[in-house]
Amino acid sequence: MSISSNELADIVLRTKAGALPGEASRLQITVDTIRHSNITARLDSPESAWLRETINAHRAIIVPEVADLLSETDLYGTDLDCINACPRFAEGRRQVVLFSGLLRVIRCYAELITVLNLLSTHRPNATFVMDGAEKPEALAFSMSGFSILSDYLISGRVPVTFGEILGPRALANVRNGCAGAALFVLAHELGHLHLGHILDQPERSERPPLSLVLDEDIDEYQRTEFEADEFAYFAFADEIRELLMSSVLFFLGPQSFIEAFARAGKSHPFAVNRAAHLAKLMNEGSAAANTVAQIVESQAQGFRNLAERRAANGNDIRFRIHETMPVDLAHRFVQDIKERVVRETGLLEAGE
Repeated sequence: MSISSNELADIVLRTKAGALPGEASRLQITVDTIRHSNITARLDSPESAWLRETINAHRAIIVPEVADLLSETDLYGTDLDCINACPRFAEGRRQVVLFSGLLRVIRCYAELITVLNLLSTHRPNATFVMDGAEKPEALAFSMSGFSILSDYLISGRVPVTFGEILGPRALANVRNGCAGAALFVLAHELGHLHLGHILDQPERSERPPLSLVLDEDIDEYQRTEFEADEFAYFAFADEIRELLMSSVLFFLGPQSFIEAFARAGKSHPFAVNRAAHLAKLMNEGSAAANTVAQIVESQAQGFRNLAERRAANGNDIRFRIHETMPVDLAHRFVQDIKERVVRETGLLEAGE
């Protein structure tokens, strides 16, 4: 089975509603390329096969009812740099289209966060010269890495591989985290289908209060994103849900980061609010819940700080990271730091 070129182009066009200014023009180019080159989405593509293999490999941690629903759903992976996933009904079947661009962002973010955590652990006192001044090495890598990630989110240029300096265990953790994030995305999109969001026939009327850390108006459409998140969270076995939250942050983290700098349209709630709402579903007081709450609050505070600067300056500060850390320079700094770390410490490895 396949999705035709015209159908695939229409699906990509749907993602423009909440796109960033730079991303919107890139998506139009993607649409034109799909139609001109007659690109289709196929169930027998390598990307689709990976999605099915990932579900089969982790079936034991998925609630049986949801695992059955996923097995009965057509999952299309497409090698396009669209940072999104879309659910739909077609030919009487549930379908989910997941674009490789989203998986690349998840991988990039997971590697970046892993490297930063290990730099802080293994090289806490290391410094790096930037603009003629010494700065903590982890800070220099962070500024450079997020500049590169921001560029990819906006331009679609494939980022560098941060994971080149990670040891086998650390890389295995990244792979597992990315697989968990992909499973959550698939379960989230399945939630939209199962809960009747796509047909505008919601199967449940209960509307529990939302737990938000940033003020925003939530309309009925955006409310369905929280409901699909809840469906995805409870799609996993009790003993795995809290462990999965680190993977979910690999999915929501990059969105929180870029939303702090630019907000175009309002198709989805703020990612940090989605993370905060999921955190409230965790066992109160558990170590995992406390860790997630701290991360969410840190992201929310960063958002508030940028909003205050925007108000104080009376101008647009979107993409400010590119002003303080140009992408070309960021690539050079990342490469320099990677080479120095390997030379002085060796590969960064996670604990046993």
